[in-house]
Amino acid sequence: MNKKLISFLTLGVIAPLVACSTGNENSSSSNNSVLSNSTSLESENQSSTSEYAFSDIDFKILAPNGAPTGVFYPYFDNDKFESVDQPTLVSAQFLNPNKEYDVLVFDSLNGMNLIKNKGAKYKLARLLTKGNFFLMSLNGDDDNDAPISASSNILSFGEGGTPDKIFKKLYPELTEQIDYVSGVEMVYDLVLSNEHMYQGKQIDYVLLAEPYVSRIMENTTSKDYNPSLMNYKYNLQEKWYETTGMEGFPQAGLFISDDLYTTNPTKVDALLNDIETTLDYLVSNYTNAESYYQNFGDQSKQAEKLGLSYSDLTYTQKEGKNLIGYAKNEPDIKQYYEIMDLGEVDETLFIDGYFSK
Repeated sequence: MNKKLISFLTLGVIAPLVACSTGNENSSSSNNSVLSNSTSLESENQSSTSEYAFSDIDFKILAPNGAPTGVFYPYFDNDKFESVDQPTLVSAQFLNPNKEYDVLVFDSLNGMNLIKNKGAKYKLARLLTKGNFFLMSLNGDDDNDAPISASSNILSFGEGGTPDKIFKKLYPELTEQIDYVSGVEMVYDLVLSNEHMYQGKQIDYVLLAEPYVSRIMENTTSKDYNPSLMNYKYNLQEKWYETTGMEGFPQAGLFISDDLYTTNPTKVDALLNDIETTLDYLVSNYTNAESYYQNFGDQSKQAEKLGLSYSDLTYTQKEGKNLIGYAKNEPDIKQYYEIMDLGEVDETLFIDGYFSK
């Protein structure tokens, strides 16, 4: 397999990383404003290293670029942690007969299907994100209550994946108006193209995920795009809660190999404790992550290498908004299965004690 993996080198050394999307540099003014605060926070954040059990992890972790990568910021300097720009490179590792990674980050429901239907030797240990999807208008429509006309065209990503399933559940009347591309970065690039054409169609609405929405709305992209051309139409998380009473839904999940879980449960517990700590910070005090990010250079380089820059965090996590949807409190998977008519949850797909924590 042609794996494009990224190794994170020691602190202070810039490591090559596959770009999450092209043309994604943040403005220099944003870089300077964030970097100017780094000195006052540096000593505090570096001292927080002692909070984490695995400053030198000895098992390999693979995650897709973007929001889930941020959960692992204490490990950015460890070459056992790797990130890739295509989620398919992660899914392939579930079934690799020569296991390379003991920890995988992937769409939780699709990962569970690989375990149940394909015999992947992993267990779901925790949900990391619980929703960050927005339907954005490209035609000036900012009326959250007005219906979308039957003649409008919608561009989405990942047909059959979590965002698609959630959108169709909430807006079944719009199903026939959707075209798909393979990844959210392709939707992002179409928005920045200013032409908003896909296969000869004029696109009126796009389904986007954070941090891409904030990059555009906060005007941090270097491309010549006027953010006033795009408006919020539907917040899928709010609509989901209004419709179901459930706060969030299963998105990115953390999967632990059977080998690691059975032979080194203490290490698994330590890893999960670390993740609890980082999720708490990312939701309530994201500045704890700043010094870890700054070791990779300015904001554009961070976004290129990790798919998520510290600048992205300042826009999505400020004032406790948690627009990225980090799952400090995990959604109830059993409730989700009931809402989506998926039948009974197979508890053998989870680590022991998952439903009693």
